[in-house]
Amino acid sequence: MCNPRSLRTSESEKHQLRWDSQSDLTKDLADKPVTTVHFYTIPDSDESSKLRFACRLASESFYNGDRIHIYTRDAEQAHAVDDCLWGYPVDRFVPHDIFVAGRNESFVNIGYDDYSPGRGEILINLAEDVPSFVEEFITVREIVLSNEKLAGRDRYSRYATIGCTLHYTDLHNWEDESILEM
Repeated sequence: MCNPRSLRTSESEKHQLRWDSQSDLTKDLADKPVTTVHFYTIPDSDESSKLRFACRLASESFYNGDRIHIYTRDAEQAHAVDDCLWGYPVDRFVPHDIFVAGRNESFVNIGYDDYSPGRGEILINLAEDVPSFVEEFITVREIVLSNEKLAGRDRYSRYATIGCTLHYTDLHNWEDESILEM
């Protein structure tokens, strides 16, 4: 049987518990790396340019040795990225697969559900919203078309609100330059 007196906590014990909880929280936050988000604006306004740019980002990241998750708005866009990666960039092969929860075997995964692929290195976000699992990635890459700047600003603000480090690059000749060096 439980003694009600033993459940009481003195003021000094409450203070110590509060201090330990804050200390644990600070330690947890200190151990967790801050997600860095890179925004790339490109002068194009068509979806195919956005997909090709995402494929270039995935290719350059893969050849740098990174694991990549490409997050799309839906299954249709995921399959369009899948098709695009088979042929673009023309001079490189990028092994990839459509992400299925519980099976994460490829270096480049393409997903559209809100299932977390687990802790990762690079997230390329093609969806209109910030994914719920964004903080599980070290780096996020956002692509903003010329006709999507308002939505891009909204996502930028959301990332800032959750404490991400933000970078912005305005690209003009992205098909002719290495994009990760910018």
